[in-house]
Amino acid sequence: MNIHTPDTGTEIYDEKEVSSEDIAPTTIKTLGGEPLSFGRLHRDFAKTVYGQTLASNVRWETYKPAEISKAEWVKMLGADANNLEHMNLMYGMTRAFLRHEHTTAVNKLHPETPLTKAEREILLLTAVVHDWSEAITGDIPPFMKTDAFRKSEDEAFLKIAHECLDNILPPKTVGTIISTNTDKHNRIKIIFKVVEEVSFVRTAINAWRQSLVVQNGAAPSLINLCCNVFRYEIPVMIMNSLKHYAVREYLYGMAEQISEIYDKMPESAFEQYPEEKREKTKNEFMNAKKIWDDYRSRNLVRKCGPTLSDHTTKTA
Repeated sequence: MNIHTPDTGTEIYDEKEVSSEDIAPTTIKTLGGEPLSFGRLHRDFAKTVYGQTLASNVRWETYKPAEISKAEWVKMLGADANNLEHMNLMYGMTRAFLRHEHTTAVNKLHPETPLTKAEREILLLTAVVHDWSEAITGDIPPFMKTDAFRKSEDEAFLKIAHECLDNILPPKTVGTIISTNTDKHNRIKIIFKVVEEVSFVRTAINAWRQSLVVQNGAAPSLINLCCNVFRYEIPVMIMNSLKHYAVREYLYGMAEQISEIYDKMPESAFEQYPEEKREKTKNEFMNAKKIWDDYRSRNLVRKCGPTLSDHTTKTA
């Protein structure tokens, strides 16, 4: 999977298509002493009521027009729009991120302390399970979440993790994965959020591209999705790029597309907001554009290493 290229469908991790190291890269052991298979864990979860709920839900639903079916929405935005398969996508992106971070760490190209093997394994496991809570809470964009909603997410994850993992993994491992997903100061959670920021922008770029070609009336909603992500998430990614060359290289690879979106965002994107919020929204977007333009001129004038797209990967 090239994360520079928006996907057009569900991507499934198939143990037959990857090496045994990819299946179990891992010192994580089950209660029976076997290496944990991330793919099997995902497939088993998909069979539960929680997994079936996520499979029937879509992400970014705040922006989905009522007349657009869930199937159409997923077809437009790709695997990221399906609440269950989003975790497959994030597993693949996390693997690509880790491969890139390993390369740059070996060559001392970034300041972040390299993850240990155990931390890398927990990061991959986090990708596979991180949105389980949304089977109870539903999904809303990160920049719309309140503290109360995040608390309900943590409580839901605690419940589902115990139900789905207590009979598979040792208590210490279950405790680690709960902490990683609910403690905002946890190092693994913070790094996983770095990968998630890439996925948000990836989907926003896909939404922009789709808005230029769809003929089903969804274009204004797709533009609105892209506008919101770009006014919030690009500045965050810029900050992340200072520590993670993987993020910097993603921004480099997508620089032309990002600049095009900032330059061509139509005035109609802001007219979708209530009148009292339009000026503030536009100012935030233009401020993000200024931050991007400055960053690109100073940091992205030439290629600085292997890109994330150099690492083809399968999803969980």
